Amino acid sequence: MAYLIILIAIFGAIVFGVSVSAAGTSGLLLLFDLPGLIFVLVPSLLFSINVSSWKTFTLGWTLTFSNSVTASKEEVREVRAMCTAFGNITILMGVMGMLIGLILMLADLSNPDAIAPNMAVATLPPLYGILFKLFSYAAERKLDNRLTTTG
Repeated sequence: MAYLIILIAIFGAIVFGVSVSAAGTSGLLLLFDLPGLIFVLVPSLLFSINVSSWKTFTLGWTLTFSNSVTASKEEVREVRAMCTAFGNITILMGVMGMLIGLILMLADLSNPDAIAPNMAVATLPPLYGILFKLFSYAAERKLDNRLTTTG
């Protein structure tokens, strides 16, 4: 849990510092793109559920955020595999979202004023993919610790 909190704090400090220095306090809104977030998160969640099962998916949340839940080594391995799949697919979906954004941007080159904002939106899905990969990496490390400490 400490790894997750540290990763969130470091990433949040970097994002906050960059966005505030770039565009004042309204710069934080520049890092939020709901369609890009949905494009990365929803398929990644569905894919990770498909890789394992709904039971493993829900167990993953409780194992990751609670130390009091007991689980067998096999269940912990399944949850770890699900976290790995989730993290890997978020990176891929982020790249796919960027490519789709770039294609849409290049389709409208007749409007030069729209290129910079569209490019900014096209670069957000990989950022979301990296952020979710960091979360899944922290969860994987916690699950590895569980595997090594539970006999």
